[in-house]
Amino acid sequence: MGKSALVNALIGHEAHETGLATPSRSDQTIDWHLAGGESLRVVDTGGFDGSARRDEAVLAQMDNADMVIWVHRADRPARAADAALLAAWSDAHSATPDRRAPPLLHVVTGVDRVLPGWPRPENQLTRDDQTRLAAITNAVSEALGGPRVVPVSVGPVEWNLNALRQELDACQPQARLAQRSRLRLAAERGTGLSTNARRAGRGMGKLASRFLPWVTRR
Repeated sequence: MGKSALVNALIGHEAHETGLATPSRSDQTIDWHLAGGESLRVVDTGGFDGSARRDEAVLAQMDNADMVIWVHRADRPARAADAALLAAWSDAHSATPDRRAPPLLHVVTGVDRVLPGWPRPENQLTRDDQTRLAAITNAVSEALGGPRVVPVSVGPVEWNLNALRQELDACQPQARLAQRSRLRLAAERGTGLSTNARRAGRGMGKLASRFLPWVTRR
């Protein structure tokens, strides 16, 4: 939960429905038009729940992406499903060394839910706030093998979104290389991208089935 709210905050308008009691299980796509004429296609995935079918669909979307933003909730400590899906993803790309993997950016949302008395004047964190956030982001990073994690809040007051935008900008060169690698391999194999994505999804689904059967539905 929290993916659509984050997409809306980054794009700057209500592109997707938010505030549902349960996370959406359907993918939503929107074209994000940037200043200068460039546009990005953003796929807000339906998330995953530990079931092989849903996780295979998410892995296939990730495989056909140029950049992946992995959203975690600050107020939901369970990370087993994330760790298992990430392991399947890493294994799949280790098996295809000729393919450059898309950059992965991990984001923790819902900061406003774990900081008592939020928001603060001018969004300045207290020392207790910093300690609490550091514990959460460190726990997420440790569960996933040590990646950098960016904490944000998208409501009721936005916080740290500029830091996230800077991270996204920093990932763009790597994302373009991943895109070129994906398109090159698709052309070399003489297959359409949709066929390539389905084939990758099936392969990753088999890998996921090795890691995910013990993960309970969230």
